[in-house]
Amino acid sequence: FYMFVEDKEMYHIHTSNKYDELWVPGNTIVVDDSFKSHFRKMFEMTMIGILNPSDELVPIDIIMKECLKRDDIEIEQYKELIDMAAEIIHNMSLKERENTLELVRQQKFPHLPSRNSSIWLTDEKDLEYWQEQLGEQQEIFKVSATGNLFKTTARLLPSRKTIQPEMYNQAKAYWEAKDLKEDDNIEYLFQGKLKLLERVK
Repeated sequence: FYMFVEDKEMYHIHTSNKYDELWVPGNTIVVDDSFKSHFRKMFEMTMIGILNPSDELVPIDIIMKECLKRDDIEIEQYKELIDMAAEIIHNMSLKERENTLELVRQQKFPHLPSRNSSIWLTDEKDLEYWQEQLGEQQEIFKVSATGNLFKTTARLLPSRKTIQPEMYNQAKAYWEAKDLKEDDNIEYLFQGKLKLLERVK
């Protein structure tokens, strides 16, 4: 559900990015439509291939087809290509999920904050879960949030194993955020003013 909060103490698990210099206790970060979320920044950098010496992007499928025509490719080189292709496919499937979520939000729930320009927060109950999901190397900040807060659960995120139109329906359920369960791992999308109280890790 969607609510306005004032000076609500929550937590943010920070991944190193272009905003690193802002993450200093005492600072206030303004999160609005110009803010670039983790997913938005990641997809702006996502490539579907490899840059050649002329800085031209060569799609991974073309590279693999060319390699299959050659008989001088070592098995380790094939493994590197497969790993690279797997990473590209993973990122593109995430991008498809996020594009579907944003499409549904714009069409059905335009008043809710976009995952492209929000910051993720959590409460103390789910802090350990999200730390496990995001990795032990992340920094954790206690923050004071004043602004608009949307509460939903990771359980309702569209599955990357499904296809349209089922992904569209799953995205709709994510934004509706009905029937949240007590044991759900809650995620909050926030836009507004975020005061950094202290770094706890």
